[in-house]
Amino acid sequence: MKLHENLAVIIIICPFLFCTYSCKTSSKEDCPPSQVSKRLNSKASLFVMDTLRLPVDNETRAQAYFDQTTEIEGVPYYFAFDVQQGNIAGYDLTTQTKNFELDLSALHYFDASILEDFYFHNSDSIFLISAENIRKIYLINEHGELQKKWDIKLPESLRDYWLSVELLFNFNYNEKFKTVYFWLYPSGADYYNTEHYVNTRVGEYSLAGDSLRTWDGYPCEMYSNQKIYDSDAYINAYFFEDKMVTYFLPLNEIRITDLSTKLVSQFSVKSNFAPEIITPYGTAGKPIKDIEREKIYDTENPFYVKMVSNQDGTLHYRILKKGVPARYNDGRMRSFHDRPFSIMVLNENFDILKEVEFDGGTYDFFQCFAIDDKFYLSLNNNMNAYASEDFFQFAVFQFQ
Repeated sequence: MKLHENLAVIIIICPFLFCTYSCKTSSKEDCPPSQVSKRLNSKASLFVMDTLRLPVDNETRAQAYFDQTTEIEGVPYYFAFDVQQGNIAGYDLTTQTKNFELDLSALHYFDASILEDFYFHNSDSIFLISAENIRKIYLINEHGELQKKWDIKLPESLRDYWLSVELLFNFNYNEKFKTVYFWLYPSGADYYNTEHYVNTRVGEYSLAGDSLRTWDGYPCEMYSNQKIYDSDAYINAYFFEDKMVTYFLPLNEIRITDLSTKLVSQFSVKSNFAPEIITPYGTAGKPIKDIEREKIYDTENPFYVKMVSNQDGTLHYRILKKGVPARYNDGRMRSFHDRPFSIMVLNENFDILKEVEFDGGTYDFFQCFAIDDKFYLSLNNNMNAYASEDFFQFAVFQFQ
């Protein structure tokens, strides 16, 4: 399963009061209420402070949707995985130079084309994952030497399930618990049946114990009242040492899971440009196989896209793609790259500090990250006259 073509691009201890959340219902009225995030209307806003440019070679695309930020000996690094070329590049953000490169396609012990994501822990521990029905974890070092391999074992009840760490689910190794995370869904997934949403699971795999633990994947808002969102129905997540934040493209709701207890709290973090309920694509049990209709639906309805955080979880950024007419006034179909959007800036309690609007055609909101009080947003939108094939380019914003 691959991300829908119209949707081409880490969590810290927070003072939450956690409550147990479990939902197996199809009625909106039966869904446990979400805690509504406060809108604080801060006087601060996002201001462009600088531009970050990181060089790429002739074999690497200047757009990377499988990426990671981390610190190495106190220095911030940006890593990008080019899925098509099968290579990982690492950049020192203080000098804006490439200090690391690994060609995975040259390694003989696996097929790089089946890799779905990576996690750079340190130079001795780089984790790779093969998803879907391959279900393998590889541990290699900076030289590409294989250190260990795990075949993820599923219980009999999940034997036919496939594994995913799709584009907006940050593959992650948790050093404290010695675990990795992904989500599992029934193979041959039928998005038009509520059983798919009820049965999809978040998976935690212990590399030390070679064992799997799972819990509910979707809040019931995803499938209540028999509404179905079709290919926009992905589980998306990012991580801190003790917490996991999951979010969903068609929902205001986000979920925070305590990785020790698996207790979950749920927040409604709603954009000013989204309705209380985003219009569903279809109805359970009634498939609509119409690519043109789906493109129009994805354009004309608002959807949340990427959500990121700085290292300590004090600032989170949630992006909403606005709904706009699918065609321009002259009848042409709107370009995928011409999508106006907004960014909500959230504090550590997921209160909304500010929501800032942006026009389409300048930024690629799928490629972004946050470090300290800075937010980095890609300028390599195909409609941007300043887009470059020679550099990763980011506008550097500061919330002040």
